[in-house]
Parts: sequence; structure tokens; C-alpha cells
Amino acid sequence: MNDGNLTSAVILVVAGYLLLTLEVFLPTGGILGALSLAAICIGVTFGFKSSLMAGSLVLAGTVAGVPLLLKALTWLWPKTAMGKKMTVESEAGEGTVGSLPGNIALEQLVGAFGIVTSELRPAGSIDFSGKKSGWHQRGHSGSRWPTSSLHRYAKWLCGGSTGRQPGP
Repeated sequence: MNDGNLTSAVILVVAGYLLLTLEVFLPTGGILGALSLAAICIGVTFGFKSSLMAGSLVLAGTVAGVPLLLKALTWLWPKTAMGKKMTVESEAGEGTVGSLPGNIALEQLVGAFGIVTSELRPAGSIDFSGKKSGWHQRGHSGSRWPTSSLHRYAKWLCGGSTGRQPGP
């Protein structure tokens, strides 16, 4: 057993971990990441040069340690100054698209009948009791609804809205 190779293996693997950590915090374009990968691979090779058991332990430590280190760094990175500039966090006060003022007003039209004021092919406008509404017809790309036809406002399952002609 060669203790020099084992010491070099441990030093190289630790240096590889440090370089990988620096890669996350410094914008080096992947250079430190490549050096980290090289240091870890050379460290594992030195471990196997020392002995089969030492090489297996260094390899097992690397296989277990790199994913744990990457997980810790991806958790920590958004909290850094550079990470804050590159990530977007939603504010707690934000609502959904359905809670926007324009969509809340449209909720009152669900089930209401309106008169088509321009052909819906698939976009146009509809008059709901004096309130004109811009319209985009979904799911009926080939059909045209002529002016003055009766139209009923309905709601999509995903929270949007669409129109339907009333059945017979």
C-alpha cells in the first residue's frame, strides 16, 4: 500500500469538491467545473493505484459525495448575490391569472347570452347587454359565427373562458 498515492487521492478529491463549489459561485464558464471533474477523476485513479480497497472507498465516497454537494449548492446558490440576480422568486401576495381584475369581471358573464357584433373567425366581439367584449373562440377554428347570432359565455376547465352557441 502506497500512502503517498492515497494522500494524493484524498487531496485531489477534496480539491475537486472545492473547485466544484467555486464553479457555482464564480462565473468561469465551466472552466472550474472541468478542472473539478479532472481532479476528482485523477483522485479516484490515485486511490486505485494505492490499493483496490482504498480506490473503492474513494470512488464510493465520490459517488455519494458529488450528488450531495450538488444538492447543497443548488439549495444555497439562489441565496447568493449572483443567484438572486439570475433566479426569479414569486411574491407571496401574487395571485393567479384568474384573480386579475379583467378576469374577475368576465366571471360575472358565465352563463350570460350575448349577440355577436362581428363574425367570430375565430376572433371578434360580442355584446353582452351593452357591454362589448373582445373575443377569441377556442376549439372551433374552422367554424364562423355570423353577426347577430346568439352566443353563450362559458368557462374553460383551466380557468379561461370561451363561448358556445346555445343548442336547440
